[in-house]
Amino acid sequence: MIISGLFIVLISFAGTGYSIHCQQCSSTTEKNCKGNETKCSSMFDLCISKYISTKDIKGQVIETYFSRGCGKLHDCLDPVIFTNDNITVEMSVECCWHSICVLKDFPSKNKHKGKEVKCKNCYSDNESTCNKNNNTMVCPGEEPKCASINYQSKGKVNKNFFTQGCATKSCKNNTVDWKMEGTSYTLQLFCKATISLGFSPVILLLVAFSVIKLL
Repeated sequence: MIISGLFIVLISFAGTGYSIHCQQCSSTTEKNCKGNETKCSSMFDLCISKYISTKDIKGQVIETYFSRGCGKLHDCLDPVIFTNDNITVEMSVECCWHSICVLKDFPSKNKHKGKEVKCKNCYSDNESTCNKNNNTMVCPGEEPKCASINYQSKGKVNKNFFTQGCATKSCKNNTVDWKMEGTSYTLQLFCKATISLGFSPVILLLVAFSVIKLL
């Protein structure tokens, strides 16, 4: 596991006085993210590259953000795709010991086949929940987890929304923060495993046993 490997390397460097140097930049695209390499303060463990993209139901980009800088081990996040009937969110925080971290590829559609699951499906502007909405959706096999996103921005752009839907297997609880053009952004990702819509062998055995008892 990559994060475990980074943790081992981090421990080995802890007593050596090793300092991290990372490129510092932020932009709407990776191509335009250019900046100088600077020494990180002792509070940071490694270098990171952050990528966030939101798209509407038609696939049109709403906003994108890319940055490089200093980070901590708990910031690391393998590429995750979140979807529902309103929005698609792609996010990734790649960690490394070089100045420039290269993002991993996002999971391909239909690459990971699995049993379908059912998750809540909602989107609410200016809310921190959408409990009043009981809609659900059937998630494709490559998105076997239910997830929710709480998004907030403050500054030149003030916006917040809460949404629930399906996510790829790499989904894990994480908070991604970033700043751009006078606005501070926070995206909180919450993930949970789901119960498959298919019947497990254990359930089938229990049903069979119940039928036998009735005979």
